[in-house]
Amino acid sequence: MTAVLRARLARPDLADVLAIEEDAETRKLAAEVARLRSRLVAIEDDYDAGRIDGKRFAIATEKARAALATAEVALARGNAGRCCGDGA
Repeated sequence: MTAVLRARLARPDLADVLAIEEDAETRKLAAEVARLRSRLVAIEDDYDAGRIDGKRFAIATEKARAALATAEVALARGNAGRCCGDGA
């Protein structure tokens, strides 16, 4: 059994077999995740540069992290549905 798995994993078409086809919603969610991660970096940069104080940093970070968590969950759910073929 292990030999069969190793042989299959060694085939050059493995990436095609495992690839999840992205639809417009998945691309939109992935872009939102990337935007929110960038936003967190920008907030940290603003704090480090003294453009915002600690209170504003905490508020902005909390909001961005909450939005990021929501977007990541939505993206994971969408990918899981496509992966498993149930569409949920």
